[in-house]
Amino acid sequence: MQTLTIKDIAKALGVSTSTVSRALRDSHEINPLTKLKIIEYAKSIHFIPNPMAVSLRGKINKSIAIIVPTLHNSFFSEVIEGIDSVAHEKGYHLTIFQTHESFEREVEEIHQAIGRRVDGIAISISGSTNNFDHLANLVDAKFPLVFFDRVPDLTDTPKITIDNLTLAYECTQKIIDKGAKKIAHITTPLILKNIKERFDGFLKCLKDNSIDFDSNLLKVCHFDPKEAEEAVIELLKNDEIDAIFTGSDRITVDVFRVLKKLFPERQEKIFQFGFSNHNIVDLITPPILVVKQPAFQLGVVTAQNLLHNIECKSHNAWKKEDVRIR
Repeated sequence: MQTLTIKDIAKALGVSTSTVSRALRDSHEINPLTKLKIIEYAKSIHFIPNPMAVSLRGKINKSIAIIVPTLHNSFFSEVIEGIDSVAHEKGYHLTIFQTHESFEREVEEIHQAIGRRVDGIAISISGSTNNFDHLANLVDAKFPLVFFDRVPDLTDTPKITIDNLTLAYECTQKIIDKGAKKIAHITTPLILKNIKERFDGFLKCLKDNSIDFDSNLLKVCHFDPKEAEEAVIELLKNDEIDAIFTGSDRITVDVFRVLKKLFPERQEKIFQFGFSNHNIVDLITPPILVVKQPAFQLGVVTAQNLLHNIECKSHNAWKKEDVRIR
C-alpha cells in the first residue's frame, strides 16, 4: 500500500509543499481558490496527514476523538458514555464526530481529528466503508487507534467487539424453543463484520435445529427506513413466516413500526427478535425478544485500551489484541 504525502499533493498540483501544508491547516495566508483546490484534491485521494508529523512527538494533549456512524442510535450513545467515564477520570476531553454511514465523511472526519492534534482515535467504521487504506495509514504510523463494534480486518491495533455470533445463536434458539419454524432475517449490509457474525450465528442455530433456511427470507436493507418497510411487505407475502430476526437497532424498531402499521392482524402471530439497545423496546406491545448489548462496558474497555496505548512509552508494550465482551 502506498502512503501519500504532502509532497505528492504538491507535485500533482504544481505548488510548494508549504502551500499544501498551509491549505490543509486552513491557513488564511494563501489564496482561497488555491486552498480550495488543494483541499478538494486531498479529499478526492482520501489523503490522511501523517499524525506524527502533525502532532508534537511525545507530547500528550489530553484529547481523544470518537468517530461513530450516527449519534441517533442509542447503542453508540451508550458506548460514548462508557468511553467518557474512563477518559474524564484521567483528564481527557472528547471530540465526537459522526460519519452518517459515509466512507467519504469518515475519511474527512479522521482528517479533522488529526488536524486537531488529538492523542488517539476510537472509531466504529461506517456502513459503506470497504476500503481501509486510510485506517491502515494510521496503524502504520503507530498512531493510537482502537476500533469498536464495527471493525475492519486490520492487525496490530485493538478491536473491541461484542460476541455477536453467540448472542445471535442464543436469541434464535429461544425463538425456536417457542415453536418458530419459518424464520425470516432482515438486516443491514453483511459487509459489516458484526452484522455478518450475527447472520452466521442465526444460520448455525437453524442448522443445529435441522431447520433449512430459504435465501428468499433474507432481506438486506441499507439506511433508509423505507427499505425496511419494503422488505417486510415482500416477506409477508409468504403466509408461513412465523418469526422475523432483525440484525440491528434501527432495523428492529423499523420492522416493528411496519408490522404495527401495515400488518396488525399478523403482528400478534409473528415472533420478532433481534438486536436493539433502544429504550422503546421495553415499552412496546407485543414484546420483542431483544439482545441488549453491553454498550457501556464496550466503551469502558475501548477507552482503557486507547488510553493505555496513548500513555505507553513503548509501542512494543501497546495493547493490540482483540477483545470480545458478553
